[in-house]
Formats: sequence, C-alpha cells, structure tokens
Amino acid sequence: DIITRPKRGFAIPLAKWLRRELAPQVERFMSDSPLWGSGPLKPDRAREIWTQFKEGYVDHSRTIWALLVLHKWMERHRAEIV
Repeated sequence: DIITRPKRGFAIPLAKWLRRELAPQVERFMSDSPLWGSGPLKPDRAREIWTQFKEGYVDHSRTIWALLVLHKWMERHRAEIV
C-alpha cells in the first residue's frame, strides 16, 4: 500500500520549532534586523505577533517563519528594504 499510494506531503512541526529551537533566533531578529529599516514592515506589529504566538493566543507560525526567512536572506545578501 505504501508503494502504490498517491504522493502525499507532510507537515513539519513549525510552531514547535519556533517556540523551542528557533526561539533565540527569532528573539534576536525581532530586536535587531534590516527588516526594521525604513521599509513597510513595522517592528512593533511583528513583536506583537511574536508575543501572541509565544503566549499561545494565535498560531502566527507561518508569518513568523516568513519574517525569519526574509531576515536571513537579507543578512546573507546584505539587502535593505527600500
């Protein structure tokens, strides 16, 4: 059955990773990131989303993941938001 069944995706434990292993990285970029330059992203709103997520009110894991990935990309490419 496993060999002949249709292809299926799998979910990663993103929320768990963000609350545990990745939490220190998220904390660092929330306080200091090129994302918070003069661009359209608002650090206060991002911190509010992070707080709601950490306290278990709302699952913002996809949004936080997207911000973390963008932050890492900007660091690697020394990019700035215009």
